[in-house]
Amino acid sequence: MTTPDPITYYRVIRQFTDDGVWTKPASLVYMRVIVISAGGGGSSTRGGGGGGVVEIPDRPRMFWPDAATITVGKGGAGDGGYSEFEGVRVPGGKSGANGGAGAAAIIRGGAGSTGTGESTTSAPRSLLSGGGGGGVTGGTSGLGFRDGGTLLYAGVLQCGSGGGVGPGEWPAGGGGRGGYAGADGCVTIIETHVEE
Repeated sequence: MTTPDPITYYRVIRQFTDDGVWTKPASLVYMRVIVISAGGGGSSTRGGGGGGVVEIPDRPRMFWPDAATITVGKGGAGDGGYSEFEGVRVPGGKSGANGGAGAAAIIRGGAGSTGTGESTTSAPRSLLSGGGGGGVTGGTSGLGFRDGGTLLYAGVLQCGSGGGVGPGEWPAGGGGRGGYAGADGCVTIIETHVEE
């Protein structure tokens, strides 16, 4: 009996931090997409709300178009910008001046506060959570795995914390109370390919 040749698969992670266009590779087998919006900016009295997340689960190549336009939400002083992939739009967190609500998404962002920003978690279902809300002390996102002070797997398994005396952490953290900027969002595409 003849043993068939093995099939080798590999993964590619593409992370968009600015608007762009994704083009479907010939070797794509399936993929999933993580759409993360921006955090809102803090005001003089309240932190900004964290950005939200929508995760599109693994789907086979025939589901995806040949090309898709990507919009990446930008943070700053006002409301956080929305992020979008192929019609899936995630609104940003609200600025402190507009109440500081966390982004209203399937995986929502934490609310900004006059004190401690709201922390967010999707555990035990998922590590991925929305951005933490800003305040005098920033709220955290998810389980907050770090290597020293560096957030691990940002935009893939985790979002950023809200700002305290400083801007929101990338991606999606709400800006701290005192007029600090909210963090930008991103769109992360995790592709599985077959080796040709």
